[in-house]
Amino acid sequence: MIRRTNNRGAAIAAIGLLLALLLAACSPITPVPGGTEPQPSTPALAEESAAPVSATGIYKAFAPGASSPGLDMTLYLNTDGTLRMVNDYQNEEPPFVEIGEWSEVDSSVTITVTGPADPAYPQPAEPAVRTFTLAGGQLTSADWIGPWYEFGALATGEVTPAYEASALTDAAAENNFAGFYKSFSPSASCCGLDRTLLLAFDNSARLTSDYLNGEAPIVETGTWEVDDEGRITVTLTGRDDGTVYDTPDGLVLAVEEGMLVTVEADAGRYGAGLDFYYFPGLALPMMR
Repeated sequence: MIRRTNNRGAAIAAIGLLLALLLAACSPITPVPGGTEPQPSTPALAEESAAPVSATGIYKAFAPGASSPGLDMTLYLNTDGTLRMVNDYQNEEPPFVEIGEWSEVDSSVTITVTGPADPAYPQPAEPAVRTFTLAGGQLTSADWIGPWYEFGALATGEVTPAYEASALTDAAAENNFAGFYKSFSPSASCCGLDRTLLLAFDNSARLTSDYLNGEAPIVETGTWEVDDEGRITVTLTGRDDGTVYDTPDGLVLAVEEGMLVTVEADAGRYGAGLDFYYFPGLALPMMR
């Protein structure tokens, strides 16, 4: 059995106000498939120094969605100065991808998004230019959504994302825990493991494991249920490619400080266990 304890603060925000701020602050994102593959790298965290730091790496950000469960964003700052921004609205459609370039001077990072990755889609009249400050494993901007968390720091716990734990309490009361959840962890191969857990209203479950290496993620499917003590059992029975497991794989999760935390799992597969953030709890603080 695996038991985990987390110490994270919680804050309560007005969802309607935050969504309005999001719509005012964000530019439309054009849906496209494909894009330049990211280059594996190990980014260095910023230090208090005038010397330049390397922003090369992978970054994550989250935002509410006006017509979807939410926007899960991944930004690749490649070693050759190109960038790739993958925008997943978690609505069963392929992620929307944009490309461009980036540059760095000391701790200032400028990204220039030139348009859709697929040239068949309409291109913008002018590129979108944003300037960030890199510090403590985060990219922050005074005039855009953020922060963007460097994935390695997020996966190892060096950076703790802003999170509203009360969002899960509300979800438990209204939806009986149905919704999207996120977990971040290191990986022995390439860049890390970005996991998305869907607990659907029909009690089907889907766990998507993305190694952030340009290859298609692993998608596992199964069911979930809640017992009388409020613990959630997720049973994965196969993959979306038709593979059926000889022995189902299970996770038992419990609520701790507004998160779903592993209390029973296969340690050989999940190590010390997984912490799942409820997605709206990650998205709402982005617009503060």
